Amino acid sequence: MDRKLIARVEGNKDINYIFCDYYDTIVHRNVHPLHTLKVWAKNLKREVGLNNSIDEIYAIRADSLKYIAEKSNIFESEVSYEIVVREVYERLINIASLDSCVAFDFFYECFLEADYDAESNVQHLNVDMINTLKHIKDLGYKIFCVSDFHFNTHLMERLLKFHGIYSIYDKICVSASYNASKENKGILYKKILKEYSINAGQVLMIGDNQISDVKFAELHGINAYHLKRRTKNIKQKLLRLRSEEKTFKKTLSSLEGELSSKKHPYSEYLILFHFFIERLYSVSRSRGIKNLFFLAREGHFLKKLFDEYQDKVAFPKNKIDTHYLKISRQGAMQISYKQLSEEKFDHLRSKYDDFSLRQFLKSFLFEEKKVIELADQIEVDPDTIIPSFFESEAYSSLLKNKLFNSLYEENRIKQKEYFDAYLAAFQVEYKDDGMCVVDVGWGGTMQECLYTYFEGKVKVEGFYLGLQEIYNITSDTPRRGLLFSVYPSKGYRDDILMANRQLYEQLLAAPHGSTLGYTSGSKYTVEYHKEEEKLIYDNFIGTLQDYMFKKYPTLLKNISSLVYDDDLVSKYIFNLKLKLDLQAGKDQISFVDNLSKGFYQNVGNNNVGLNYSVGSIGIRPFEALKLFVLRPERIYRFLVKLKPFLYNRNKYFLSVFLAPIPPFIKLNLFFRKKINPNLR
Repeated sequence: MDRKLIARVEGNKDINYIFCDYYDTIVHRNVHPLHTLKVWAKNLKREVGLNNSIDEIYAIRADSLKYIAEKSNIFESEVSYEIVVREVYERLINIASLDSCVAFDFFYECFLEADYDAESNVQHLNVDMINTLKHIKDLGYKIFCVSDFHFNTHLMERLLKFHGIYSIYDKICVSASYNASKENKGILYKKILKEYSINAGQVLMIGDNQISDVKFAELHGINAYHLKRRTKNIKQKLLRLRSEEKTFKKTLSSLEGELSSKKHPYSEYLILFHFFIERLYSVSRSRGIKNLFFLAREGHFLKKLFDEYQDKVAFPKNKIDTHYLKISRQGAMQISYKQLSEEKFDHLRSKYDDFSLRQFLKSFLFEEKKVIELADQIEVDPDTIIPSFFESEAYSSLLKNKLFNSLYEENRIKQKEYFDAYLAAFQVEYKDDGMCVVDVGWGGTMQECLYTYFEGKVKVEGFYLGLQEIYNITSDTPRRGLLFSVYPSKGYRDDILMANRQLYEQLLAAPHGSTLGYTSGSKYTVEYHKEEEKLIYDNFIGTLQDYMFKKYPTLLKNISSLVYDDDLVSKYIFNLKLKLDLQAGKDQISFVDNLSKGFYQNVGNNNVGLNYSVGSIGIRPFEALKLFVLRPERIYRFLVKLKPFLYNRNKYFLSVFLAPIPPFIKLNLFFRKKINPNLR
């Protein structure tokens, strides 16, 4: 406690009231004050869905405040908070950054929440001063919070409650609410004294500003106590010199170190997943999306992260409803099949050429005895792999078979009925609003199947971690890859981020089986969980996801006061992906090897396991070397398999020679951007 201050209070018997400043008196910021406004701009951009840069939003507020102050011939700290919000609102509408249909009340609430969130995330208490004020309060003195600042009394009250010190104060007086300030020759003091019928000689003002808190207080007959904050003031000025980009990189690097764990390999992928979640929330807010359907199975953990993000970051009244839709490529095809005379099985044709009769028929959930019966009728061995199945005599015979036609139509109708009931259980008005689906990627098969299921009457929009294939994208089936995409065009970084894509899927595995189709009753789905896949989840993925989820609040807290744009994030995740791919240790490679043994594909040949063989690049060695030197991103998908390849052949020690690859790729990108600045 400040014993000198207490002695000053007790030594003057006339003093009954304590006026106390807020900033740099009872609280300090860990950033420069102007940085706080940039955090506010980041928050407003996210919640309102603005396309402007953070710096542009910040400048609009600063210019609005300056304009109103000059127009009214008052200090900026005296401008009414509500008037500033209105001015910013109208400017954003005028430049078409904000739709005029956005209600002012909604904008005002977002503006205020953005301020509150920014301030509460960068402030910490001056514990010594708080203890001093509590002691003075116990002695019977009345304490007023008297502050020059741009927000209103309501927001100040919330901050005091946030810090748990609201009960100390009898009154809260903020310049913007009084349209009077301390810095304007102390006229705020004059108004407070008059409002509460206080004699100036009964008051002691405590603050760190020699002019506003001391000189102008004494000008009105108020006693003053100056808190010397020279060291703090120097630190504040130095904080202004801090580079936002360097702070971002330093913070994320620290988070990488905190996440890194031999027990939980690749936990750094949480950072990649986070930036997907952050972008998903931002684009959803900008589009006014009310419901998101996360698709099984990779959507299970993504939904969990998204819900946590909303709980910790999003403003309470802006939350998006999330749903988990159990679906798979096979399940999606079940509900989208047309009548046999019209059905071309395009999704199967585009992915798989060779089938056995059993594999094809099982995709319709036919009973085993019906599979045998059909095989007998068309005289085909059910387990023999048939090359170019859809051009084969067996397929042609099947289409003419009455039993197949009957079973196919019965299954098609029932699957749609069951799925109708499943969707109805979500109680979401998707028919008018459209359906927005979220998945790991990679092309949008399930999205297109859903659109077909709705008979083209419901818009189905897709948001993916990555988009690597282009199917039939229309205005009713738009899709976006939020970390990487080949649509509308592919960049350098996209090639890096999309390599080793199966690891994204493996790390996002779910604790349940694949959806083969739909059934009646409250269970709704028919699922199959391959035993190898279940063991992999139970022994590896489940504990890794638990670890990442436990660390997620720390990540959110640590980056809450950072200011960054999409380009900075893209550069960072590019470098992080290079590190995770090419600088992985032996423990990580072993971990991936174990995961790959349980990777299950529910369409086609239903393979279990992944082959990490480098395979054939399809060009001669000299041409491959030339491509690596000139366009390394083009063969990056092969480079990421070199370490697993060496590991599986007990030659992992040779991986030391791969160390120069990441810096070479960065250098290659650097020089090519010099030649082509538009390269991304």
